[in-house]
Formats: sequence, structure tokens, C-alpha cells
Amino acid sequence: AVYVYVTSWIGSSTSTSAVVQAEIQVDIADLSTSQLKVWIRNVGGTTTNITAIYLLSSNGAVVWNDTSVDQELPPGEVVQYTGNVTEVQSGYSYVIKVVCSDGASTTYTVKAHS
Repeated sequence: AVYVYVTSWIGSSTSTSAVVQAEIQVDIADLSTSQLKVWIRNVGGTTTNITAIYLLSSNGAVVWNDTSVDQELPPGEVVQYTGNVTEVQSGYSYVIKVVCSDGASTTYTVKAHS
């Protein structure tokens, strides 16, 4: 009787449940020397909140950012972000980084045009 109790307690104390978390992706983006448009999709299982968008140069330096974003994004939904950018040069590639309040993030590379 003791053996059955101990093995069932060990089995129940080591079991874990799956954690549902947000996962985002950029579907498409458009970057000109003055404006950034990004379509962001939540491909995870829970609602998330986009809190920042960064534009990085090819060496990883922050060229531009918007840390005042407050956009809720439910699972399966897509939102469009539009922002006026500075310091962007036509013909160069930039990395867009999207960050959420729960730690979910994604990056997407885009070439700027005039």
C-alpha cells in the first residue's frame, strides 16, 4: 500500500502542463525613407500586447524606435502598424524588431526605398 502511494505521488508531482504563450510574426513590411508599415500576426495561442517597434541597421544598431506602441493582438489576428521614420537611407537593408509585453518578439529584414 505504501509503494502505490509513493509512486502515484511521484507521478503527479512531476507532471507538467503545457503553457500557452504568444508567438508573433511579420507577414510583410514596407519601409520608405519616411514611413514604416508592418503587418504583424499572432500565430500563438494567447492574446499579446505589442509594446515597441525597433528599426535596426545591418550591424544591429538602433536607427529608430517607437516604444509608445500599445496594440492588443488576439490569436490568429493581424494588425497593421504605421509610423513615420527618420535616419533611413534608400537602398539599405534594415531589421524590424517587434516586441510584446510578455516577451514575445520577432524580426524581419526589409530594404528601404525612396
